[in-house]
Amino acid sequence: MVPNQDSKVRRPKHASTKKWFEVVLRLQLYEKLVPLLFALLLAVVIVGIILLAYGANPLEAYVVILRGSFGSLGAASETFVKAIPMALCGLGVTIAFKTSMFNIGAEGQLLMGAMGGTLIGTTLYGLPALLLFPLALVVSFLFGALWGAIPGVLRSKLDVNEIFVTLFMNYVAFYFVSYLVHGPWKDPTAFLPHSRILDPAVHLPIILPGTRLHAGMIILILLSALIYVLFSKTVLGYRILLVGSSSKVARFSGINIGKYIVIAMILSGGIAGLAGFSEVAGIHHRLRDDISPAGYYGLGYGYLGIAVALIGKLHPVGNLVASIFCAAIIVGSNSLQLKLGVPVWISYVVIAVMVITVLTSDLLVRKLKLVTEA
Repeated sequence: MVPNQDSKVRRPKHASTKKWFEVVLRLQLYEKLVPLLFALLLAVVIVGIILLAYGANPLEAYVVILRGSFGSLGAASETFVKAIPMALCGLGVTIAFKTSMFNIGAEGQLLMGAMGGTLIGTTLYGLPALLLFPLALVVSFLFGALWGAIPGVLRSKLDVNEIFVTLFMNYVAFYFVSYLVHGPWKDPTAFLPHSRILDPAVHLPIILPGTRLHAGMIILILLSALIYVLFSKTVLGYRILLVGSSSKVARFSGINIGKYIVIAMILSGGIAGLAGFSEVAGIHHRLRDDISPAGYYGLGYGYLGIAVALIGKLHPVGNLVASIFCAAIIVGSNSLQLKLGVPVWISYVVIAVMVITVLTSDLLVRKLKLVTEA
């Protein structure tokens, strides 16, 4: 609640300080920035203790991470390349979470989107780029949307818990893609299991010469703007938010709750599917079963997208910033392992601590309100 003129807020006496204090209160910046700063500080402290246990100097380690993620044009571009699929998955998850639907299936939806883009890029080889590229983009969205719609329908019609459905569907998607690249879609001229090269007309162009940074970044920025407009300016966005914030009010308002749950899950899965398209069309140019590098820790882009959405406080701009932060930690941790011998899993510790502290930071905000209103 924004303090009004009658609120007993302790304002600084100095004029310039008072002015900025009033701006912070009016915009409620403390509700948004303080929890994130607190989460970041706590993560830095906890990871610093772990680094000390490994015999590494925390300050030196943080410098290595920063240089490894932004110390050169190549490093910065790799950070943004990693951020693209995480941010797209985060946007998808954000839409589902707005309706209180816990979409844990962004990983599977990403894989299905990658499969859809590959289907068009390999079977319709030779079509004009003006037709082939948008078709591949739309089909990728539709494949991811279908994978998101299934748990949405099950929840709205049969009240089936979407957490278990979306989680288990991730494995179905992974093994289906694995079957395709090891079987009917395998490139017969290649030793490793992957599909044939996509038609060059489907490839996302490089937007920063000499790097791997591709036009998926443009797609991400446009989608972030669209999602912001959706929730701030449209009736559809308002109804999705109402369903998530108060289902009783939505029902009394005549809103079909099940309908908007399905719509939200379709949009959520479709945007996560575009994350898969960005990887096959922008980076690998073919379908692989490791298109989302889960690796030993089991944290692919879809799972990291959930963390990104939560750290970004389910806001399109916050999601974008959080994705760059998480990508920087992951990319920088590779340099940390090479130079100081610290394992790369330290990056996942930072992200996990950030998520936990952001989710539990409401208590800090409430205490801060009590101080300012005293």
